[in-house]
Amino acid sequence: MVGDSETELIFSPGGRYLAITHPARNQFKVISIADLGVPEDGVISVGRIVQATTDRFNSFSPVWGKQSKDFLVDKVTTTLDPSESSAGATALFFLSDRDVVLSGASSPWGTRAPSPSFSGEKYVYTLPLQSLKDSLSFNEVNAFIRAPYGGGGAMEVSMEGIKELDLILELMASSPAIGPIDGNQTVLNSTTSTALLDQSNLSSENDVENFDNKPTNSTEASDDGHQFIVDTPISFGPEKDVGLSFARTSFRIDSIPSGDYVLLVSQLLNDPSLVVVSSTPSGFVVNIFATSDYPSDGIESVSVEGASL
Repeated sequence: MVGDSETELIFSPGGRYLAITHPARNQFKVISIADLGVPEDGVISVGRIVQATTDRFNSFSPVWGKQSKDFLVDKVTTTLDPSESSAGATALFFLSDRDVVLSGASSPWGTRAPSPSFSGEKYVYTLPLQSLKDSLSFNEVNAFIRAPYGGGGAMEVSMEGIKELDLILELMASSPAIGPIDGNQTVLNSTTSTALLDQSNLSSENDVENFDNKPTNSTEASDDGHQFIVDTPISFGPEKDVGLSFARTSFRIDSIPSGDYVLLVSQLLNDPSLVVVSSTPSGFVVNIFATSDYPSDGIESVSVEGASL
């Protein structure tokens, strides 16, 4: 993280994208994302810079991470092919004060505007970084798990797909027809593919065979053999989008209650849980919101009082 009191810069895991918290023209804090491109010969060529939050509310403290669904997708992907890695972020988490009340003398939209004002409470929001169409082309496992977030609706929509994935993994674990190639790549032969198709109701044989060809490997090796992260491509949407369609795909995480949050610290390693700092009359409190496995939307809050910043 770099920046000053007015601007905050957070690089994505692979360094291709930059989340920028900055004042909008109306002085509200907004988050924009800059595409720095893939460096060639050590030269960075800045591409699109897209506003990722609306300027009608304050949004700040961005954290690159993943939704709980993506952790399940990653688990299945690496089981199907251990050489694959999905270290790139698929979501941007941030704090926003979008709770407007109708009492009070001040207004968030100017002194001559009507009476609505912000309550001071902040919420945790998520901005998906890929559209449904792009996520399907990026990793076919997403075809089995279409609901973007957990909860009752996700259980209805995704349970059949999750059961099919469980069946595929069970067949892979029990079938001798599946084995490693070059010590690290798992593939399906025609006999196993047919069995999977018959038992999991997949639409075509290519749905299984293409698991070997999906572009989900998000780590690459440098000349000295060290692994580095390749960011997941972001679906920014159309150029010059005055309607901010990309920004409007964000949603509030309902299971995390509002609070006087001052900082969204991070997401836990290999875990969808989030670490958030809140301000209280007695000092700062570190809140760990432990997230249940997808498709559940259950979140348990653990607070650590007396933490210093």
